[in-house]
Amino acid sequence: MQTPLTRKDALKLGAAAGVAFSATGLLPRAAKAAPVGLGSKPSILLILVDDMPDRLLEVMEQVRTRIMAPGTRFVNAYTAIPLCGPNRAAILTGMFPHTSAVKTNSAWTEFSNRGHNPFTFVKALNDSGYETALCGKLMNGHPLGHVPAGWDYFYELSGSATHNATGFDVAENGRVFHYQATANDSELAFEKARAWIEARQPATQPFFIQFSPTNPHNPYTPIANHSWDGVPIRVAPSVNEADVSDKPAKMRKNLQDPAQLQRSEEGMRE
Repeated sequence: MQTPLTRKDALKLGAAAGVAFSATGLLPRAAKAAPVGLGSKPSILLILVDDMPDRLLEVMEQVRTRIMAPGTRFVNAYTAIPLCGPNRAAILTGMFPHTSAVKTNSAWTEFSNRGHNPFTFVKALNDSGYETALCGKLMNGHPLGHVPAGWDYFYELSGSATHNATGFDVAENGRVFHYQATANDSELAFEKARAWIEARQPATQPFFIQFSPTNPHNPYTPIANHSWDGVPIRVAPSVNEADVSDKPAKMRKNLQDPAQLQRSEEGMRE
């Protein structure tokens, strides 16, 4: 059974986070981050997945046993907005979409035009002595090959929307490479992330790394040992609801193909 975080514990965590953000120079923007000495700050791994429904946790044994069981789970957490791009901007800036003005999935254009790039928490960590890395997706619309401020190592996936029959591109520190469609971009990013972390053992300075696979977003290209063929379609009141007269016009157009729903469920699990 999950135990919700109490208000008292949440306030304690909030206070600790406030101290941490203040130390890195995030609050206020004009503040200068203090240098970080070895051992005074923890190294940080941020894993950011793409379009994952929480029901997939039931098939993620390693996540449940190695992260959730010994860790803290926030069962009353909320997202800033139900869109991928603006949420990525919110994570980087600490701002809600109504403050950052990043409100659509054309996220990088809005993010850049509003001048947020020099003021991310990654830039603040980097200025305060952290070595930083991205292995995965940054946000929709970011030009592949461009390395934003604050990143020492930048292995960027192009995002699932750019995949097609000819394959997809990735960029490593500004240099673009092409892979065949049969390759798994999330696996490529994982291998880069693992190698980057292992190269820093033992650590000579604190580091921050964001591993952000495109999984489980479509298209689904699982590695060989991940197979969930034959999964039944999800039974939920919202699946092909009989009466959708109270729903927006976009949702009243067509019923969903059960076979496609099954393929999507299998693909996400894989």
